Amino acid sequence: MFKSLIAVLSLSESSQSNQSGARSANSLRVGVDSNLARLDRTTGHGRIWSTGIEHLGRVASIVADPGDHTATPRPDVWLTYGHADATAVAEPVVALVWEARWVEPALAADIDPAFLSRVAPTTAQAVRQATRVLTISFASARHIARLGVSADRIDVVPPGVDLDLFQPGLSGGRELVASRTNDDRPYIISVASLFRGKNLPLLQRAMARLSSRGFPHRLVLVTQKSGDGVDPAQALAELTAAAGPRPEVFENVTDRELAALIASSTAFCLPSRFEGFGLPALEALACGVPVVVANGGALPEVVADAGLIVEPEEDAIARALATVIEDDALARTLALKGRQRAETFTWERTAAGWLRALTRAAESGHS
Repeated sequence: MFKSLIAVLSLSESSQSNQSGARSANSLRVGVDSNLARLDRTTGHGRIWSTGIEHLGRVASIVADPGDHTATPRPDVWLTYGHADATAVAEPVVALVWEARWVEPALAADIDPAFLSRVAPTTAQAVRQATRVLTISFASARHIARLGVSADRIDVVPPGVDLDLFQPGLSGGRELVASRTNDDRPYIISVASLFRGKNLPLLQRAMARLSSRGFPHRLVLVTQKSGDGVDPAQALAELTAAAGPRPEVFENVTDRELAALIASSTAFCLPSRFEGFGLPALEALACGVPVVVANGGALPEVVADAGLIVEPEEDAIARALATVIEDDALARTLALKGRQRAETFTWERTAAGWLRALTRAAESGHS
């Protein structure tokens, strides 16, 4: 079923000179749905969108949408937000969809019911009406296909990472943590929203196991805003009140602070039950930090053999973290492989993949 998806991803990695000759790259006019422009830049989704559209603008002509889809000159194709109401335009539409985890009941249980009641039908309608669907991983593509979208209409293009910002050897992260706590112990870092599916209480319990074994490491959590119905204050209160060492929580950090915090950590851990992609894991790979992730959704796609992939279980997470702390040679190997892996995720590659999906939709006719 997904052979076509594999072909699409392979094509997205090729250079712009290999793109369809039917149009020159910059001649394609892309209408940008105003819903996408409203995504919060401080979230992973917002970073992917804003950086992706910036690079797309270098290989296509972006037509700003005033909000009522009356942009002039008319675009050849629209790039829309697949989690919002379907866009009513005459031109072909490519809907950008992050994920559709709710097609699996066990994963749907993590989602706020009120939010789920809005996002599930809206996404289903948007992707069925779109000419093509653009998503960020094969894990998400498999879920989207279960919404009634044929595999040959789905384009898988992973996002990139800012390799100049997220890089090995950055200083200041440990000092930033110590300045708040007067405590210079090493730390394990996780970067995640407070959404239940991120499995942060499990990570906290795993850290408690490490502490009981005499490891001095604390847990540093960088939280991100979430638009999925989670009450951040309540979720944070529940997390900090749970059993085990209290995590040191950072909110609303700058990109440079985030990069420094990751690069100064002993290891990065993301124990999610499912990730549509897992951008923080990619950023940690870019920083040359040993990465431990759960076998959830797209995380194995992102990390591959450049990190440790384990089941989302307390003992498995604790053992993996202990391993990278104690085995210096392994930690150095993972750091090197992680950076090499991250260097394959460029924004130029992402823009080329987006352009190919948009060009295919434009050449296929109306939605």
